[in-house]
Parts: sequence; C-alpha cells; structure tokens
Amino acid sequence: MSRPVEEILDISCLYLRYLKLWNNYVSVSKLKRKNFNIITTKQSWIIAGGEKMVGKRKDPYLRFRFLVEIDGLIVGGFSEVSGLQVETEVEEVVEGGVNEFVHKLPKRTKYENLVLKRGITDSDVLWKWHQDVVNGKIKRRSGYIILLDGEGNEKWRWRFVDAYPVKWAGPELKADSSAVAIEIIELVHNGIKKA
Repeated sequence: MSRPVEEILDISCLYLRYLKLWNNYVSVSKLKRKNFNIITTKQSWIIAGGEKMVGKRKDPYLRFRFLVEIDGLIVGGFSEVSGLQVETEVEEVVEGGVNEFVHKLPKRTKYENLVLKRGITDSDVLWKWHQDVVNGKIKRRSGYIILLDGEGNEKWRWRFVDAYPVKWAGPELKADSSAVAIEIIELVHNGIKKA
C-alpha cells in the first residue's frame, strides 16, 4: 500500500507522525509547540512553525557578488562595501510596580555611513566628488548597492538616498608589497531602503 509523501496528523497540536524521504520512513515523535524546524537537504523539506513548504533548497547568497550604482552609473568594481546597517534607538522606561521588565520604546533610527573600497584606476570620479565637498559644493547623489546570485542575476537592491562623501582615503604605499592600491570613500546619506 502506498502512502502519501507525508502525513501530518493533528496539525493543531503540531505532531508529525511520518515523513517519507526518498522511500525511507522517518518517524518523528512529538515536536515542541511553536518552535520546531526540520530541514533536509535531499528534497529540501522545510517545516517551520507548523507550515510546510516543499521545493528547491534556497542557499544564502554569497557576499562577493555585488555592484555599486551611483546616479544610474556602475562606478567601477568595488572590492568591499560596509555600513549597510540601520539601527533604531530605544528609550528605557521603568514603570513603578512592574519589576519583571523594563519598557523599551522606539526613538530615532540611525543609518551608518557607507564605506566603499576599490582599486585605484584612471577614473577619478570619486576623488573629484569629495574635492567638490571640500570646496563647499555639496552635490548629493542617490544610488544602489546590488547583491547578485551565483549566476549574476540581481537578487537584492538597497537604495541609499542623498549621499555625499565625507572622507576619502588613498592607498597605503609599500615598496615590499604587490597588493592592489585601494581607495576608500565614506558616504553619509539620508537612509537605506530595500528597492
């Protein structure tokens, strides 16, 4: 007698009786309420919080495939981008008579400066942009940081708004090293959004 691929009995209590994986039955006893995960790599069964999803395994994206686009232009190949960080400050409020916890209320949201690193080439676009700021001509530009998958397809895109450079750093030059000469530019901006 053939059984269905899986039998989930009494889903309200989150019991999983049998799970068929590649013609093998795996008996799984009572699972904890609300907090359980079963992940296998052969057929990528994912059961989380009582819901099941069957399909291809979704691997995380690798961090070395990305592009930086400023005002619609791909501005060279950057070797590193940091500062993709958003933090909401909280204010702690102690309520009289409540000793079990402290209330934490949201305040202001802060965005870290973006730090872009790339090998120096003949292009001096970033240098000139920073020199304009030094000379009092602040030109704000918006752009994107684009994360690619292993095949080069765009998967995530973060938009930074109204940025301008506040710091430029040239390479550390050493006669006994053959490393690439790196320039660093630090940008302040008015927020990051997922586009």
